[in-house]
Amino acid sequence: MNFKKLLLCGTVFCLLGCAAVETELPIQRPEPTQTETVLAPVTAAVDFDPDETPEPEPAETLPEPIEAPERQDSTAGVLDRIHTISLSVADGSPYGTKLVVWIDGFGLCYQIDAAADDCSLSIEDEATQDVDPYETHRLLMHVGGRAYCLAELRFDASDPNVQNLYGVPYDLVIMDSDLVDLEPAGADWEAIAPMKKDGEIVFDTLHAGILTGFDAAKGTIDVLTVETAKIDDSFGVELRPETIASEPITLTVPESAVLAVEGDEYELLITRARFFALLEQNYVGFLPTEGEDYFVGCYLGSDNGTLRYLSEMNIG
Repeated sequence: MNFKKLLLCGTVFCLLGCAAVETELPIQRPEPTQTETVLAPVTAAVDFDPDETPEPEPAETLPEPIEAPERQDSTAGVLDRIHTISLSVADGSPYGTKLVVWIDGFGLCYQIDAAADDCSLSIEDEATQDVDPYETHRLLMHVGGRAYCLAELRFDASDPNVQNLYGVPYDLVIMDSDLVDLEPAGADWEAIAPMKKDGEIVFDTLHAGILTGFDAAKGTIDVLTVETAKIDDSFGVELRPETIASEPITLTVPESAVLAVEGDEYELLITRARFFALLEQNYVGFLPTEGEDYFVGCYLGSDNGTLRYLSEMNIG
C-alpha cells in the first residue's frame, strides 16, 4: 500500500512518505473504565450549492463472464476459513453507486446495471492454480443465472489463520487477476462530500483530521481537526498549521457513516464494526502502533458531533 505519513514539525505540517511525528500526539487507546468528554466539532464553510450535485455515472452493461479455469482441491484449513467469510450485496445509493459488495466488512462499489436483490455472492471451494504455498479462490457474483468473478481471495495454505494488515487471512486480488470480470468503480465522493473548486464540484479535500483515540464500546473517536492547503507533488498533502485544533474533539460514529480505507489495489469501504476492529488492531492508516510515531491523515466531515464520512488519505 502507498501510505503517506504525517509529519508534525514546528509550524510546517505536510503528509510525507515514512516521516515520523516529531511532536508526539496524545494517542489514547481505550481502557475499561475510560470516560470521554464530548466536545463541539470544529467546522469550516465550504463553497458548495446543493442544487449543483453532479449527475451520477451511468451504469455499465454486464459483460460476458470469463470462462472458469481448471481448478484443484482446496487445502482443508483454507476451506474452513472460506466457510467463515461473511458475504452480502447491498444497494449502493448511499455511496453514489449501484451496488456495494461486502466481504467481511469490506465493501467494493460497482456501477453495473443490476439490482442488489437480484445478486448473490459465493466463494468457490475449489482453488485456482497458484504458486505454492498460496492458493486462490474466486469470489463470484451471481446475476440472472450467470456468475461473474469479482476478485480472487489469496490464502497462505501453510498458515490459513495468519492475518494481514486488514485483519483477514486473505488478500483480495483484482488487478493482478486474469479471471476478474468486473472491476470496482469506487464510491462517488463528489456526491458524498461535495465542494466547489475552480467552478467544478469535487470531493471535499479541505477538511481533514488526525485520529488520536477511540472508544469502541461507545462508538466514538477522538480527532484533531485541520484544514488542508494544497497537494504538493513532492511533499504530499500540505496542511494549514493555523487551523490545527487546540485539542481533540469527540465524534460519534453511526452505522450510516461512510468509511473507507486505501486497499492494496482499490479503495475499500468499511462497515462501522470493521472500522473499530481496525482501530483496535492499530491499523496504520488510522493510528500509529504502540511505540511508533507514524501517521496517515484522514479526510472527514461531521455534523453536530456525529461523523458523516471518513476516508484514509491517499494522493498516489
